[in-house]
Amino acid sequence: MAVLQKRIIESTADLSDEEINQIIDGGYRHDMDKQMLLALLFLSPSTRTRLSCARSAIDLGMNYVLLGAEDLRLSDTENEEDTGLALSQYADLIGVRYVGKPGEVFGAANTRFRNIASGSKVPIINLECDMYHPCQGLADLKTIREQFPDFENRRIIISWAYSPSAMRVQAIPNELLLLLSRFMKNITLVHPPEFSLDEAIISLSRYQSQRIDGTIEVLHDLEMAPEDADIIYPRNWATRFVATHGAEQEKALHDKYAAWKFDEHRMDMMGASAHYMHCLPVHRGYEASNTVIDGKRSLIKHQMRNRVDVQKALIHVLIGRA
Repeated sequence: MAVLQKRIIESTADLSDEEINQIIDGGYRHDMDKQMLLALLFLSPSTRTRLSCARSAIDLGMNYVLLGAEDLRLSDTENEEDTGLALSQYADLIGVRYVGKPGEVFGAANTRFRNIASGSKVPIINLECDMYHPCQGLADLKTIREQFPDFENRRIIISWAYSPSAMRVQAIPNELLLLLSRFMKNITLVHPPEFSLDEAIISLSRYQSQRIDGTIEVLHDLEMAPEDADIIYPRNWATRFVATHGAEQEKALHDKYAAWKFDEHRMDMMGASAHYMHCLPVHRGYEASNTVIDGKRSLIKHQMRNRVDVQKALIHVLIGRA
């Protein structure tokens, strides 16, 4: 098999603006070797990522294999670096998904991805860890561009949303900030004070935003959110301190902000014609009402479909580096 140049796509920060535009526009030109093998390692449950990656490989005419922890010697003391090395001896590209376990230290899932990536000798894509989700970010940017020709000047609100049980990782808000701050000038992040994101990610996003004369506003009161949003992206996420204070206290913090739900009234208050985005899974009736999720202003179907297109284009970008 042809050995591709190793690249680690941990987040969209590992892609240039030119590459991102190429991925979003679908403007790739490269003949696909039909004998290529894509190894997909899913160490966490997945619906959209698993199926969209399989669909992407099929559309490109690639072979692919789906692997879980129980399929490998990871469950039998083999370390992550050796697993990455072994996968790269047989596969041309690798995708890894591990979002961590309840109560795990923040960043531990990201470290596991990095360990597997360090052992690999071929390109490897993060299919979501506890810090980043590049493929979803690319699909979201493509969706925004398709819906808003003048998307650069539109306002997006990325908001924490209540769920009594979801307690999701922070990968989505992190990825959205890192990616959108390179292209969109009006970003508002709204979350309760206890649910802050990594300051390094906030700082980098603000730096990127300033380079395009944009702003990132961070608010801690949902009632203070702007009333002129074009896009509202409410998403539940856990604090970065679950491992320290425990699941019971974490749940109490979530319940403290049970009013942070998104129904038609809330959406109208923040933007009379604002579109709704969510990567799913969504906790219906809590993060958002059914009328919002399934309504005419919802872009969730577009987001899901675009996962396939951006993943195919990303694979082409990586192959083009051979």
